[in-house]
Amino acid sequence: MKKFTLYLIGILLMINIMWGNFAVFATEENSEEQNNIEVTEEQNVENNEEIVHAKNIVTAEIIDVKEIQEDDFGKFQEVKVEILEGDFETEEFTVNYYISSNGNLEKRQLTEGDIVIVEITSDESGNASVLIRTIKRTWTMVILIIVLILSYSLFADKKMIKSILSLLITIVAIYFILLNGMQKNQDILKNSILFGFILILINSVLNLGFNKKMISATISSFIGIIISGLIAVLFTNFAKVSSFLNIFTFLIQKDLSEITFANLIFVGVFISSLGVCTNIAVSTILGLDEIKNKTKDISWKELYKDGIEIGKNLIKNEIHSLILIYFGAIFIITFTCFSAEMQIIEVINSDYFVTAMISAISGSIGMILTVPISVILYGLFNRKKTIYRTKSHNKLDGQRSLKL
Repeated sequence: MKKFTLYLIGILLMINIMWGNFAVFATEENSEEQNNIEVTEEQNVENNEEIVHAKNIVTAEIIDVKEIQEDDFGKFQEVKVEILEGDFETEEFTVNYYISSNGNLEKRQLTEGDIVIVEITSDESGNASVLIRTIKRTWTMVILIIVLILSYSLFADKKMIKSILSLLITIVAIYFILLNGMQKNQDILKNSILFGFILILINSVLNLGFNKKMISATISSFIGIIISGLIAVLFTNFAKVSSFLNIFTFLIQKDLSEITFANLIFVGVFISSLGVCTNIAVSTILGLDEIKNKTKDISWKELYKDGIEIGKNLIKNEIHSLILIYFGAIFIITFTCFSAEMQIIEVINSDYFVTAMISAISGSIGMILTVPISVILYGLFNRKKTIYRTKSHNKLDGQRSLKL
């Protein structure tokens, strides 16, 4: 009951933070839109110019698709879209959707019935232009998450149910705290650290209860993740990595120039290391606690050695997984570079490749250092721990406990 209560408190705290951020985002968005409209109206009245409204991002459905055509810019499909929401709901527009340009890899072709994300720009006269930004893939990800949850249900028990809840909280927190925070130009470092600490705390309480073990796991995980992020930032600076995939062009266009590349690197490594560092810390401390409870008079030195051995077995597979995950994430870009006849020396020294490798290795270093930190903190918090026998050895008065 105690575990459940604390876990519930953690969930409510997370919801409260996310709801607060959402309310702030909505207020800021409305305020910014009103200010932009007022400023635009004043300037246009003074200059006797036509008022251009803010761009709207809405969903639309493809209702007709023509044959693929080609012009100087590349191959495109002429499609007709019906707007599904907003001021232009039910209206139809004809749009050219480019699936390739200058011989580059082709995008997936659109078909009737596809739901797309479009950008509508309109003026005072009601004239509007539409640009297809991307295909709406939200439901694809939702279905995949449902399949994951159903896979979990094959091994359904208390631990699995808690794990599913933790996963759902993580996904929701990433959207409301991190993604919305970046879009609204909030302090991404503050948001990510808050996000990480709360998730670590919830997972630690969930697996260890509210006790000294939980405190040890929370602190050691947090320290390991912070170390990973700092190492990544340090070595991207040493390697003189400044950007990749024209990221700064995007930041300037979206007026997010205050979010530095170093911050993005730190947050990326912080999030990617969150799960593995927490798992390593919790598993190590659970193993140490089991040894401590079974061994009558184990010394600090022996306990430390046993903790390191437990950590070694955990780290073996986690390091490979972490590095392969990062490499898998950049595989398509790497393949594209080789298709463009870039030499291997160019690829492995490119910004994006170096960034991915530094991130993977930094995360691995933080994960490794989490083990000794966990062992040391467990030893400090439990140095006066008392163990009690489960069977009485006192045949005279029948006392069932004996202090070791």
